[in-house]
Amino acid sequence: MILTSHLLAGAAIGSRVHDWWAVAALSMASHYLLDAIPHSQYKVRFLKSKSSRKEVIIDLFKIAVDFASGFFFVAFIGIKSLNFPYMMFGMAMAVLPDFLQFLYYFQKNKLLEIFTQVHDYFAFEKNQIFAWQNALIPAKERVGEQGRMSVIWALTIAVTTTSAIVIFIT
Repeated sequence: MILTSHLLAGAAIGSRVHDWWAVAALSMASHYLLDAIPHSQYKVRFLKSKSSRKEVIIDLFKIAVDFASGFFFVAFIGIKSLNFPYMMFGMAMAVLPDFLQFLYYFQKNKLLEIFTQVHDYFAFEKNQIFAWQNALIPAKERVGEQGRMSVIWALTIAVTTTSAIVIFIT
């Protein structure tokens, strides 16, 4: 799932839950749940293979724009809310699994490896563990790859929009 979706989900949790431990637990759990939903996302090539300097810059730019989109949306909408500190904390906890996985590519250690394995276990594109994941996506044979990707992007947008609506109504 793109970072914006995770950030908005974490902020939505923080806007409704006012216990730091609960916000942390629910926001991190939301990350894994969102990653289990069939979705599409941009590729970050430089983590998986040797990349040119230009590819690294493009990948980092995509990550920065994605993060900034979610962050500034929440900051703009929620800054006057009394729940704003919880929203910011929820955002941080919701993207923590991706951050830990990012760290693992540069600093291999057992704790980060465990987080990466948990992350990969729930990631739709790596491990389809829930029966409903395939039920949400039509078979390529029926609708073709373009139709299948349309459904996947629609699910990604639906999750992001739902989180944004929850933030708006707080």
